[in-house]
Amino acid sequence: MPGYSSVTPLKSPIYVEKDLLGGSGSGGDTTPVSPARDPRLDMLWTAPPPIVPTTGKPDAPTNGGTPITPPTYGPFKIDLGGLTACEQSMLNISKPLVDEYNALHVQVISVLGSDTFWGQQAQYHQTYTLVPSAVSGGAPVTQDGVFDDKGVQDAAHKFAPVIGPEMTRALRQFADAMEAVGTYTGLLNMAGQAYASADFNSILPTVTPPAPAA
Repeated sequence: MPGYSSVTPLKSPIYVEKDLLGGSGSGGDTTPVSPARDPRLDMLWTAPPPIVPTTGKPDAPTNGGTPITPPTYGPFKIDLGGLTACEQSMLNISKPLVDEYNALHVQVISVLGSDTFWGQQAQYHQTYTLVPSAVSGGAPVTQDGVFDDKGVQDAAHKFAPVIGPEMTRALRQFADAMEAVGTYTGLLNMAGQAYASADFNSILPTVTPPAPAA
């Protein structure tokens, strides 16, 4: 089995931007007290970083020149190809979810910045007829008018400040879930890299063949 070089563990492939209200960025972002700032997500990588074979082996450990006998462990097996295939599957699933989240995030920000979306300036159109008068020559006159819908406007002004935080909170919950998915994907990669590093640094003990029978 060829040796593998160790690679610095990667962070989550899904980046959560630094939050102005106290988050620390990818890998350590925390939910702010106020949900006014919800992050935009970005895919830092969309394919598993390769585990690159390395030639050569490290020198056997010694204690003052005397070889150290390494401890023995039971056999185990790891399928690096299966592991990276799992990583790729997670990344393939994450990418469209991140894109859809960002699109929804833009829409929510637009709604939060609007003072008309929920009907805060709602109006209604009404056609009415004036009673006959001398001015109208004794004939009824039909006119159109646009009027403020006070009922809808009052309800909208009460509803908007309630639904806004709920929308951003829902976004934040989804962003946190996607960050957890990214962290898990990064840990899968770390597991493969850790095994590769252990394999590269493993020392095969010197085996003395038994003497042939007389």
